[in-house]
Amino acid sequence: MKIVAVVGSPTNNGNTSKLAREVLRGAQNSGAEIEEIFLTDHKIQYCRGCLGKIKNTCMSTGKCNIDDDVKELKQILYSSDGIVLATPCYARMPTAMMKNFISDRIGMFTAYTSSLGGKYFVGVSCCGGIGANKVAKDIAKDFIMGFHQRGYFSGHLGVALGYDKVDTKPEVMLKAYNLGVKLANDIKKKRKYPFQNLIGRLMIILFVKKIILKNIYNNRDGDMKAVYENLTSRGMIKPAGNKGPSTC
Repeated sequence: MKIVAVVGSPTNNGNTSKLAREVLRGAQNSGAEIEEIFLTDHKIQYCRGCLGKIKNTCMSTGKCNIDDDVKELKQILYSSDGIVLATPCYARMPTAMMKNFISDRIGMFTAYTSSLGGKYFVGVSCCGGIGANKVAKDIAKDFIMGFHQRGYFSGHLGVALGYDKVDTKPEVMLKAYNLGVKLANDIKKKRKYPFQNLIGRLMIILFVKKIILKNIYNNRDGDMKAVYENLTSRGMIKPAGNKGPSTC
C-alpha cells in the first residue's frame, strides 16, 4: 500500500506542508509506504493546449509534448493506492501551481483513461481567513467522478489559522493524523462509498459516457489512438466491433 502527498505550497515547512506530513505519518503508522511530491521542487510547465493544433498529442500518443517532470510525477501517482492533495487556500481557491498540476498537466489523457480510478483521495488545506474547508473538500472532485472507473474520497481537512502555526494546534494535528489512518484503512478494506457523488455518477453513466465512448471509438485510429489502446488493454472498454459498456 502506497500513499503519496502532492503539496502545492510555496513553503516547504509551512502550515499546509506540516498538515500533509501529519496525514502521511498517520498513514505510515497504519502500514503504508509514503512519499511526498513538493511541486516547487520540480520543473512543471503550463499546458500548451495542443489538442486541435497539432497531430501528435497526449490523446493520440499517450505522451505529453512538454519535456518536464510531469511524466515522472504522473507515474508516481499511477502506481499509488492513495493520494493526499494539499494546498494553501488563496482567495477560496487552490494555489496556481496546484491547479496547473492536477487540473491541466495531469491532463485529459488521465481523465479519459481513468488512470487514477480506483484510488483513494483526501484533501487538505490551510488559510488565514475563510475557504480552506471548501478547497480541501473540492480539490479531488474531478478524480472521484471517473468516466470509466471512479475514485473514492476518504475525507478532508480545512483549517483557518489566522496568524497561528498549525503545529501549535494539537487538536488539528490529531485530526490530520487520524485522516491518514482513515485513508490507509479505507485502502485496506477497499471501502466503496456507494452513495458518494451519486448524482454526478448517474449523469456520467446516463449521458456523458456515451459521448466520451463515441469520440473514442470514432477516432481510435487518430486523435484518440492512445486513449483507445490504453482502455482496451486494461479491459476498461471493449475492442471496436465488440462494443460493450465500460464499468464505473
